[in-house]
Formats: sequence, structure tokens, C-alpha cells
Amino acid sequence: MRGHRRIFVLAMVASGCLASAAVQAQARHLRDAPRADAFGESGAANRDRIIESIQRRFNARVVRVTEISVNGRPAMELRLLSADRVWTVRVDSASGQVIQGSD
Repeated sequence: MRGHRRIFVLAMVASGCLASAAVQAQARHLRDAPRADAFGESGAANRDRIIESIQRRFNARVVRVTEISVNGRPAMELRLLSADRVWTVRVDSASGQVIQGSD
């Protein structure tokens, strides 16, 4: 009977370790998962969509993207390059709306 109790204790300890490892793996997955924006897109997909939209709107190429905060909200500062000039536009990261900069 003593051997069975030892096996039971070892099994309980092992299952606790496995459960702990599973919880830790789930926590890592949630921590590392891309964050969704208001449109349900991942942050990277939304960022790419905004950059493409700005490039079309201004007929220029985005050459630098800097993550910033404007009035406590996440935004992007985009450096644009066209055939005749270089300028900066600030864009709301969630909506893609231009905050500062002009055509």
C-alpha cells in the first residue's frame, strides 16, 4: 500500500507541474499575441493598412514610421518622400485619421 501512496503523490505533483506549465504557456500566448484595434485587425495589419492609405492619399512614399502618443492616444509619425519634397504627417493609430500635416 505504501508504494501506491508514493505513486499517487508523485502523480499529483507531476500533474500540478504540467498544469502550471500549461497555464504559463497560455499566459505567454496571450502576452505575445498581437493586440487588436477597434477594427478587429492586429496592430501590424492595421499599421500596414494606414501606411498604404497615406501613401495613396499623398502620392508619396513613407520612409520612416515612429510610434508616438498624441493627447494620450497612440499615434504614428510618418515621414513622407515625394518627387519634390519631404514632410511629416501624424496619424491616429486606431482610426488612420490625419492629426497633423497636410496635402
